[in-house]
Amino acid sequence: MVKKVVKQEDDEEWLECWYYRNGTINFDKTGDLRVIAKKMPTHLTAIGDSFTDLHRLFHNAVKYYALAWIKENDDPDDPTAQRLYQKFNNKVRRANLTISSSGSPSPWEVERI
Repeated sequence: MVKKVVKQEDDEEWLECWYYRNGTINFDKTGDLRVIAKKMPTHLTAIGDSFTDLHRLFHNAVKYYALAWIKENDDPDDPTAQRLYQKFNNKVRRANLTISSSGSPSPWEVERI
Protein backbone atom coordinates (compact mmCIF):
# COMPACT_ATOMS: atom_id res chain seq x y z
CA MET A 1 0.00 0.00 0.00
CA VAL A 2 1.54 3.30 -1.05
CA LYS A 3 1.30 5.88 1.72
CA LYS A 4 2.77 8.90 -0.05
CA VAL A 5 5.15 10.08 -2.73
CA VAL A 6 7.42 13.08 -2.06
CA LYS A 7 10.01 14.96 -4.07
CA GLN A 8 13.57 14.07 -3.12
CA GLU A 9 14.66 17.74 -2.80
CA ASP A 10 12.09 18.70 -0.17
CA ASP A 11 10.41 16.02 1.90
CA GLU A 12 7.49 18.34 2.67
CA GLU A 13 5.77 18.33 -0.73
CA TRP A 14 3.37 15.46 -1.39
CA LEU A 15 2.84 14.49 -5.00
CA GLU A 16 -0.36 13.10 -6.44
CA CYS A 17 1.11 12.43 -9.88
CA TRP A 18 1.22 8.64 -9.48
CA TYR A 19 -1.12 5.70 -9.69
CA TYR A 20 -0.87 2.09 -8.60
CA ARG A 21 -2.03 -0.69 -10.90
CA ASN A 22 -1.42 -4.44 -10.86
CA GLY A 23 1.48 -4.24 -8.41
CA THR A 24 3.27 -1.41 -10.23
CA ILE A 25 3.58 2.26 -9.28
CA ASN A 26 3.46 4.53 -12.33
CA PHE A 27 4.44 8.20 -12.31
CA ASP A 28 3.12 11.00 -14.55
CA LYS A 29 6.24 13.10 -13.93
CA THR A 30 9.95 12.33 -13.94
CA GLY A 31 12.55 13.28 -11.38
CA ASP A 32 13.95 12.11 -8.08
CA LEU A 33 11.03 10.78 -6.06
CA ARG A 34 10.74 8.96 -2.77
CA VAL A 35 7.92 6.45 -2.34
CA ILE A 36 6.85 5.65 1.21
CA ALA A 37 4.85 2.43 1.34
CA LYS A 38 3.77 -0.38 3.61
CA LYS A 39 3.95 -4.01 2.52
CA MET A 40 0.54 -5.61 2.84
CA PRO A 41 -0.38 -9.27 2.37
CA THR A 42 -2.66 -10.29 -0.46
CA HIS A 43 -6.37 -10.40 0.36
CA LEU A 44 -7.91 -13.77 1.04
CA THR A 45 -10.86 -14.32 -1.29
CA ALA A 46 -11.70 -17.99 -0.70
CA ILE A 47 -11.60 -20.38 2.23
CA GLY A 48 -8.90 -22.44 0.48
CA ASP A 49 -6.50 -19.53 -0.24
CA SER A 50 -2.96 -19.80 1.04
CA PHE A 51 -2.19 -17.30 3.79
CA THR A 52 1.56 -17.80 4.12
CA ASP A 53 2.29 -14.09 3.59
CA LEU A 54 -0.11 -13.18 6.40
CA HIS A 55 1.61 -12.31 9.69
CA ARG A 56 2.13 -15.48 11.75
CA LEU A 57 0.15 -14.08 14.69
CA PHE A 58 -3.02 -14.26 12.54
CA HIS A 59 -2.56 -17.93 11.59
CA ASN A 60 -4.35 -19.21 14.71
CA ALA A 61 -7.26 -16.82 14.09
CA VAL A 62 -7.69 -18.13 10.54
CA LYS A 63 -7.98 -21.64 11.94
CA TYR A 64 -10.93 -20.58 14.14
CA TYR A 65 -12.58 -18.81 11.22
CA ALA A 66 -12.31 -21.92 9.02
CA LEU A 67 -13.75 -24.10 11.78
CA ALA A 68 -16.64 -21.68 12.36
CA TRP A 69 -17.34 -21.47 8.63
CA ILE A 70 -17.48 -25.26 8.33
CA LYS A 71 -19.75 -25.58 11.39
CA GLU A 72 -22.05 -22.83 10.14
CA ASN A 73 -22.35 -24.38 6.66
CA ASP A 74 -23.07 -27.78 8.18
CA ASP A 75 -25.77 -26.43 10.54
CA PRO A 76 -26.67 -22.69 10.43
CA ASP A 77 -28.17 -22.86 13.95
CA ASP A 78 -25.14 -24.48 15.58
CA PRO A 79 -24.09 -22.33 18.58
CA THR A 80 -20.55 -23.71 18.31
CA ALA A 81 -20.09 -21.71 15.10
CA GLN A 82 -20.84 -18.46 16.93
CA ARG A 83 -18.37 -19.34 19.71
CA LEU A 84 -15.70 -20.09 17.11
CA TYR A 85 -16.39 -16.78 15.33
CA GLN A 86 -16.01 -15.03 18.69
CA LYS A 87 -12.66 -16.79 19.25
CA PHE A 88 -11.63 -15.70 15.75
CA ASN A 89 -12.48 -12.06 16.55
CA ASN A 90 -10.62 -12.21 19.86
CA LYS A 91 -7.52 -13.73 18.25
CA VAL A 92 -7.53 -11.10 15.48
CA ARG A 93 -7.93 -8.30 18.02
CA ARG A 94 -5.10 -9.66 20.19
CA ALA A 95 -2.78 -10.15 17.20
CA ASN A 96 -3.55 -6.66 15.95
CA LEU A 97 -2.75 -5.13 19.35
CA THR A 98 0.51 -7.09 19.57
CA ILE A 99 1.61 -6.03 16.09
CA SER A 100 0.56 -2.39 16.63
CA SER A 101 2.41 -2.10 19.92
CA SER A 102 5.60 -3.65 18.52
CA GLY A 103 5.82 -1.20 15.62
CA SER A 104 5.73 -4.04 13.07
CA PRO A 105 5.00 -4.02 10.16
CA SER A 106 6.94 -0.84 9.75
CA PRO A 107 6.75 1.36 6.67
CA TRP A 108 9.59 0.98 4.20
CA GLU A 109 10.87 3.41 1.65
CA VAL A 110 11.70 2.93 -2.00
CA GLU A 111 13.98 5.50 -3.54
CA ARG A 112 13.90 6.04 -7.28
CA ILE A 113 16.81 8.19 -8.42
